[in-house]
Amino acid sequence: MLASWVIDELVKEFSDGEKTPTFVAIGLPNLRDRGGRVQIIHCQTAQAALELLEVLQVDLLLVGGDLLDMSIPQLAAELRRRWPWQRWVLVDDQIADSQERAVRQLAVTGVFCCAGAGRAR
Repeated sequence: MLASWVIDELVKEFSDGEKTPTFVAIGLPNLRDRGGRVQIIHCQTAQAALELLEVLQVDLLLVGGDLLDMSIPQLAAELRRRWPWQRWVLVDDQIADSQERAVRQLAVTGVFCCAGAGRAR
């Protein structure tokens, strides 16, 4: 299971105490919030998440490092074109410095590397 500290960090950022934040997780089937502090909707593909964004307002997209149907730059371009205000984070077990630099140029909100103890960047 992906490190629970990722959810802990994100809940702190997005919870205002009045409403439960809604996150969409793409390619992260093991991501769970055991405390019920956030609603996580899982999508297997980036396209499914984009279709969901057309009908549902979400607080954050959680994007896994290996998407099945498009590259992360393609997804970022679609988000920027259609929903430029949408916040998203990259969550993966292994994130190379070069990959982090690349996604930072794509307006990523945050990068979470979950290998070992994990760390937020």
